[in-house]
Amino acid sequence: MGIARKELRRRIKAIKQTWFTRANAALTALPAVPRSSDFPRLWSEIKDVYIDLQHSKCGFCEKPLEGRIEQDVEHFRPKAGVDPWEPPPDLVAAGLPLSQPADGGKEPGYAFLAFDPLNYVAACKNCNTIFKGNLFPIAGARKSRAKKPPANVHELPYLIYPIGDRDKPEDLISFYGAVPRPAVASGHDRFRALVTIAVFKLDDPVERRVFYEGRARQIQLLFLNLTTLDDSADAVLVAAAAANVNRMLQDREPFANCLRCFHRLYQRSRAEATQIYTDLTTLLDTISP
Repeated sequence: MGIARKELRRRIKAIKQTWFTRANAALTALPAVPRSSDFPRLWSEIKDVYIDLQHSKCGFCEKPLEGRIEQDVEHFRPKAGVDPWEPPPDLVAAGLPLSQPADGGKEPGYAFLAFDPLNYVAACKNCNTIFKGNLFPIAGARKSRAKKPPANVHELPYLIYPIGDRDKPEDLISFYGAVPRPAVASGHDRFRALVTIAVFKLDDPVERRVFYEGRARQIQLLFLNLTTLDDSADAVLVAAAAANVNRMLQDREPFANCLRCFHRLYQRSRAEATQIYTDLTTLLDTISP
């Protein structure tokens, strides 16, 4: 979902010509230490820009979303305060560097980014409200007074921003079957993948059952179409399967990163992909009512 700031501004102004003028006025009117209620909810006016840009998928879990009601406009960097994050024991044991107050206190939010279009992302209710909330864990020095989203090299953020040209989620998170894992072997980028997976519980088939099942079912469909391409002598079926595979690997499709990873695995080893298909079929038979 790469997009330049200039193009994003153009899309916003196309649906709300005066949005930036009103956003600047709202920013100027904020008190020195703003609370969440001090920010007028201007971002809700431009939700459709992000829904279209993200192909009506959650920016964090890629779950397909239906209509405006299911989608929130999330402030990637929280506007009114940053809550402390308690990392899971395995990340602590791995030596995760984490920059936050030792007393577990709340930190100031990124008030000056409250109306920055590259601080928004459309997210599902679970990712936005239940899992992320006001979290924004970093390894560097927090730049809460920044007027534009700080470069990654300054704050060393852990969460991955799915819009713009700063982060490329597929370079950081890959999938083995339906299970997400780091695409990088070591260093800060590996921790970014692990923290993002942990915060949004992307690997949890219990708390994220619906979208975990969704990934598994899409892999099943992709596998069946891939085997049709390889094995069928029916030209009509082969053509339909080719069209299906091409469609399922497009950005607009649910769980596109997961499916592209599985497609690459199938190309490397059909036997390994077949085992994943078999395991996922057993899993779905087990957990489905």
